[in-house]
Formats: sequence, structure tokens, C-alpha cells
Amino acid sequence: MDNSKLKPRGKNSNSPKFKNGKPRKSRYFPGGYKEYRQDLGRQSAKKDFFLTGELERSIQVGKNGKSVVIGFLKDEKYELASNLEKQSGKAVFTFSDQEVEKALDLVEERLEAELNKLL
Repeated sequence: MDNSKLKPRGKNSNSPKFKNGKPRKSRYFPGGYKEYRQDLGRQSAKKDFFLTGELERSIQVGKNGKSVVIGFLKDEKYELASNLEKQSGKAVFTFSDQEVEKALDLVEERLEAELNKLL
């Protein structure tokens, strides 16, 4: 077989169009996600979990009975968040001790203010 007539295809192709004339809508980044972020002009020194804002926008606060809960609108975003936590090796989408303490302080202040109104 004569390889001189073969043209690069797929990830090795630089052609802006397919054989059928339709434009390519995807690109291959040999450096992976880091290179993709760099190409978009985003920082790539560390994972910051923010590219489009879609994950952040999917986080919602709601009620479950008498409890206030925080969750994701779509299961796929929950899965993404779980995978990001696994990759980073730390809990990201849970409250830190400082956040819990701050929330309890705010509740205490609000409760005290409401009780003072009654007295």
C-alpha cells in the first residue's frame, strides 16, 4: 500500500472541513484539559472547578421537610462534582467547620433578635 496518498484524519488533521464539506466542530488537545483551558485564555495552574459556570449555576438551596438542603439540579452535575472532589482529594462541596460555625452564629444572632422583639 502506498502511504504517500494518505492524509491525516481525526486528531492529526488540520483541515477545517470534513470530506463531506461540513465544518469541524471539535478539536484535539494533546495536552488534555489543561491545554484546552489555556486555549480559552483561562488559568491552568490549578483546577478551579469553573469553566462555563454551569456547575455553579446548578447548585440550589431547597427544603426537605424541616431541613434546608443544598444540592444539584441535575444528576450529571452531582456526578461531575463528586468526580472533581475525588480528583482533588478533598471535600469541596461540603461545609467547612468555619462555614458551619458562621452559619450557627448567624442563626443565633437572628434568634436573639427575634426573641428581643417579643420581650
